[in-house]
Amino acid sequence: MSVMDYRRLGRTDMKVSAIGFGAWAIGGSWGEVDDKQSMRALHAAIDAGVNFIDTADVYGDGRSERLVARLRRERPRETIWVATKAGRRLPARPCGSAPAHRAASRALISAIVFASGRWTDACGVPRGLTSR
Repeated sequence: MSVMDYRRLGRTDMKVSAIGFGAWAIGGSWGEVDDKQSMRALHAAIDAGVNFIDTADVYGDGRSERLVARLRRERPRETIWVATKAGRRLPARPCGSAPAHRAASRALISAIVFASGRWTDACGVPRGLTSR
């Protein structure tokens, strides 16, 4: 049984664990990383009640996000909230206008992490934060 505290995230209805999993190290940017060990660490965090994972497109050039996506596939019944960042490796203005570009940028990175889009933006790119 988990003894994790949960808090409402900002003004959302999302209840996230008071302790999150920072996925920078599992990207392998700081040395050799074993994906099996990384997956064990991710599963252990979920088993301990963590439901909030922080990652980014530059953590191992997407490696961290691929591992988080794998975790989500392996734990389909779990609510796992993923915070990700993007910017340094996105295409320049894929849809033209600045607002559409920002939406598409979020969409591209969300598609990688969540592996499925529930709705699309004006450019037809999957986007949206989902818990499943």
